[in-house]
Amino acid sequence: MNGDLLEENVHAFALNMIRQALDNTDLGQIRRCFGGNNKSWVIPTKERTYFLKHYFFSKEDQRDRLASEIAFAKFASCSGINNIPQLLAVDRENRLGLFQFMKGEKPSPTDVDINYIKQALFFIEKLNEGNKNPGCHSLLSASDACFSIKEHCTSLESRLHSFQEIRHDPVDREAKHFISHSLYPEWERLKAIIKKKSGNGGWIRI
Repeated sequence: MNGDLLEENVHAFALNMIRQALDNTDLGQIRRCFGGNNKSWVIPTKERTYFLKHYFFSKEDQRDRLASEIAFAKFASCSGINNIPQLLAVDRENRLGLFQFMKGEKPSPTDVDINYIKQALFFIEKLNEGNKNPGCHSLLSASDACFSIKEHCTSLESRLHSFQEIRHDPVDREAKHFISHSLYPEWERLKAIIKKKSGNGGWIRI
């Protein structure tokens, strides 16, 4: 299902998903959220509030983002992490996931203090503990996952190459000139240093 069709019929899809979550109350005012490739909505009912997410898919990018999200939610739960939104219903055919809605605010750079850092470290530690638990299934690789210094370098390099495809209006020509004559040469210099200092040819697997 493409994103435009979903936009036109989001009320029907949302109703079907909350029924899967055993909520038989009426829908309130659906609110569209804005983010990256995936589309999402806040779905209120008389019972509770939900978060509906549609996962991006295209001929050029066929990664199963929904499967990765499901795997991570299960892994986090198995690792003892219970302060993330619960996955409540799934529509694999239409690449939809319905989650518990957790209200929050995006922190600004000035909000980030030692308490935020400790929370992030605790989250990572709990995930690592789950990785040692035989009862927890292995996680799927995330989008752009890298497991060696070489893979990180290759990923960054592919993004730099993609900048070469930008259009040729005056602003883009200026950006392309900066990338070709300043950014890319600096990256080549840094890459040589990384490769030299990282040992084993610079391509040790993490």
